Amino acid sequence: MGVITGGSSLGLVLGGVITDRSRAGSFLARLLLIAGMFGVFFFLTQFLQKIMGFSPLRAGVAFLPMTITLFAVSRLAPRLMPRLGAKPLMIAGLLPAIASMAWLSRVTPATTYWSGIFGPMLLLGIGMGLVFVPLTTASLAGVPAADSGAVSGLVNMLQLAGGALGLGILVAVYGTATRHAASHPLAGLTPLAASQHVLTHGMATAFGFAAILNMGSLLVIVTLIRSRRIAPAQAPARKAQEKAVAS
Repeated sequence: MGVITGGSSLGLVLGGVITDRSRAGSFLARLLLIAGMFGVFFFLTQFLQKIMGFSPLRAGVAFLPMTITLFAVSRLAPRLMPRLGAKPLMIAGLLPAIASMAWLSRVTPATTYWSGIFGPMLLLGIGMGLVFVPLTTASLAGVPAADSGAVSGLVNMLQLAGGALGLGILVAVYGTATRHAASHPLAGLTPLAASQHVLTHGMATAFGFAAILNMGSLLVIVTLIRSRRIAPAQAPARKAQEKAVAS
């Protein structure tokens, strides 16, 4: 059922991905999640430097709220998972992540850091901090110790593949959107303002498509990953209570 068997890598992949629906779902959800997230990082960096005029150093510092929030929430997630369960925690994490990307899809050349970037960064940090720990747990749940290294390697490979795939898709979306905006210029804009409008339109469209990718990840989690109630400490407690009542 949900057990990975076989000594070869091919047998491991076939046994773990095809026959275990939850594990297959966790792999696909991670692929889509990383695809959207890496694209957001790339285009958000471009927006901060090309539209808002940040230096590379200042743009890096601008990401600190998201980084700090992600670190803090990811340390809280293992404590919440036994109480809420892995699947509800993943769903709770993806909602602010999707909201963050949807918010970024509304950027314009007039957007400022505090009005349109800081808030989405906090939401993205909260969302990713909540989702990564239970998603990794779902990928490794039930894996024999001898196979855990191979499955962990597969998880890392999917992250790299998701980043490359997502960036490629979102760059294509960006290119299509910028060409469309350039072919329909707004009247009365200076050449600089027109250029910024085209670039921002492309980035906003890419952010919106990243939100769609993460919505796909949420759909995969809801439909494929089963809720496993892991409560090993409750059974002994019940037995102790039954003995106490019987005596």
